[in-house]
Amino acid sequence: MADKKEQLELVLVEYSDTVGDKATLTFHDEDEGVIHEVTFQRKGYNEDTKKWHDDPEKKEKVDKQIGEVFGTTFEQLNSKVGQKYDVFIYSNFCHVLEFSIPNKFQADEVGQIYTSTIVSVEDNERMNKIEVIYDVDGTEYMSNMSYSKRVPLGGEMKYLKDPAKKERQLANFKKKFHVDFKDRAEVIGKTLMVEVNDLNGNIYADMKALPKPKK
Repeated sequence: MADKKEQLELVLVEYSDTVGDKATLTFHDEDEGVIHEVTFQRKGYNEDTKKWHDDPEKKEKVDKQIGEVFGTTFEQLNSKVGQKYDVFIYSNFCHVLEFSIPNKFQADEVGQIYTSTIVSVEDNERMNKIEVIYDVDGTEYMSNMSYSKRVPLGGEMKYLKDPAKKERQLANFKKKFHVDFKDRAEVIGKTLMVEVNDLNGNIYADMKALPKPKK
């Protein structure tokens, strides 16, 4: 759940063409004496090449968001400095739009089995995981099918895409949901059983396989 800060003044707009196609907006919260930054990034990022690339779909999406909230274009955001807008504060980022962030199961729910309804299935290539969002009694949760591997690189541990693991996860998806990933829309609205588990303090939900279609 986001913390909504109403009518914060936009005090600065900074552009960067070295890190994608990015605009960073700084808002001033006068009551609390702090600033909040909102970033609009119009390019995609390739985890394999570690480079930014043109992403027409993402650019169109960002331009639409800016038009709806600010009534201007990406290039003309500076013209809105001095005006006030609502800002939503999330756990690790801020935005001028309110997003539906899936909830997390708690430790006291370990062992519980819930009946849910599948809401969406997407391949989050930036985070190297398949995301399955489902609804339990009006609250949305998310389970991941990750295809990254944690490796030491440059003196630190990093999560990198593992193409072979992704193929295995796509096969696991078909085995669990009985459709190819490209046909994932077919499972939206279906009933999914999930069991809350604890792996070394990491609380997650194990998605049970859907019943096999009747022939």
